Amino acid sequence: MLGSECIPKILFAKGSARLLESMAKTGADVLSVDAATDLAQARARAGSRVALQGNVDSNILLGPVDEVRRAAREAVEKTNGLGHILNLGHGILPGTPVASAKAFVEAGQAVPIKARAEARAEIGKASD
Repeated sequence: MLGSECIPKILFAKGSARLLESMAKTGADVLSVDAATDLAQARARAGSRVALQGNVDSNILLGPVDEVRRAAREAVEKTNGLGHILNLGHGILPGTPVASAKAFVEAGQAVPIKARAEARAEIGKASD
């Protein structure tokens, strides 16, 4: 059932950066933001009640793998990975090399996230 509380609601509207505050009030659980929206600014404007999804430009995956990795890393760092789903701003393009898509995912997973680092530190203290 679509209205179920168990099913997350993701709202995407291309070119909607100017509407982020209003979108955050819709009841959506996640705001999917396009590549034209700065994630750090989106987080500040949308608040912490909603998660953000996005927003790397799909064209990045057509370029050098080092640029793909950099873009994924920067996207995660802008939100510190908290309340953020790393994704493309508007879908994967036909002809995107599989190696680039794989590098994107792996780079995103490799970014140190403050919450993970703090959890690891706490686990380390407990085992001392």
